[in-house]
Amino acid sequence: MAIISIIGRLFRRSIDKTVKDIIYIKIIKTIQVVNLNKGEIMGCKCCSTSNISKDTKVCPLCHSKSEKVGEKTVLSLLKEENYDLVGNQEFYYCNNQDCDLIYFSENTIFYKKDLKITVDDKACFCFDISKEEVEKEGKDKVLDKIKANMKSTGCSCDVKNPSGKCCMNQIEKDY
Repeated sequence: MAIISIIGRLFRRSIDKTVKDIIYIKIIKTIQVVNLNKGEIMGCKCCSTSNISKDTKVCPLCHSKSEKVGEKTVLSLLKEENYDLVGNQEFYYCNNQDCDLIYFSENTIFYKKDLKITVDDKACFCFDISKEEVEKEGKDKVLDKIKANMKSTGCSCDVKNPSGKCCMNQIEKDY
């Protein structure tokens, strides 16, 4: 918040527009680098800690703990013929790789076969990194690759990753 306040004060002063633009760009790039080093990036809600769901339920098929997932995530990954089944419901994501169920609500269940993508072999959905690639290249090298890609193109975890979250924390934990 302090940086935003400083930017506001700078822009209220009568500084040449070109100088203001340069200062603004440098400040924003600095914020992006700082956030990227913490595993976050500006504009990427999936990588922030505020996106971690505390709301959980038990998967009706495998009985694993399952976290709440956004409707945007569910709709972006479901095959089109399933869109009408989503409605106005709260969905939960089952992260158990051995379970065929992927999303469930009080009234609806979706299986992995109902998705447009395959989920079992991916470590990073935004940049198409397989679990095998992480095992072969190593966690640190893959995380560096993801960070570099995020810096240049950003990510879309909220619509590409079935959990709706950034994969970096999961890769860090699993490998």
